[in-house]
Amino acid sequence: MLSVSNYPNSAYISFKSARISPETRSTIFKMLNDGAGVTEISKELKIAKSTVRLQIKKSDFSGSVKSAQQEIRFNNIIELLNQGNSLKSASEKLGISAATARRILDVFSPKIDLLTAKKEGIVSEITQFIKQGLTIDEIAGKLKCSTYTVDDYIQKYKLRPLVKHHQRQKDADVILERLKNGDKIKYIAQELGMSTNKVSRIIKQFDLFNLIV
Repeated sequence: MLSVSNYPNSAYISFKSARISPETRSTIFKMLNDGAGVTEISKELKIAKSTVRLQIKKSDFSGSVKSAQQEIRFNNIIELLNQGNSLKSASEKLGISAATARRILDVFSPKIDLLTAKKEGIVSEITQFIKQGLTIDEIAGKLKCSTYTVDDYIQKYKLRPLVKHHQRQKDADVILERLKNGDKIKYIAQELGMSTNKVSRIIKQFDLFNLIV
């Protein structure tokens, strides 16, 4: 937490005064370098925000301060989008307008797809759900969206092989239990709604006969 005690050379200046001492001016830039914003500096040094802004504007520090602050905001926006927030929600949490958030994204990454970060977060969730063995219907329920939306993500982000692999793993678990119970391939296929050839392929792929104790 930044405080005046961190900056012993600062002088108490009235909010009404636009004139500041060299020591206070030096403290302003030190606090800016430490990551403090205009509002925080104004409160800590008891000077008006307009005075702080004027000192920044008069110096060569203006561009670098603005750039650094916007870069921090850019990173915060991306982090919130990655968490699944919409751009509007992310901007509200940061206390800025959606238009400002959009401009910051344009400045630091002109080619960025504003939904990319959010989409990547959703894809990550879908991938984890697939690995947990959830069906598309179950994933849609978890994400509170339609099965069409989930299927669209699976198709677009090439998750279909992962879905098939984990579905085959689930089928293999069921087939193994049936084999242990002494069921014949023909009846297992009928129960699972598969062809006998598909059941045989899964048995071979997962070497199920050798797992029967």
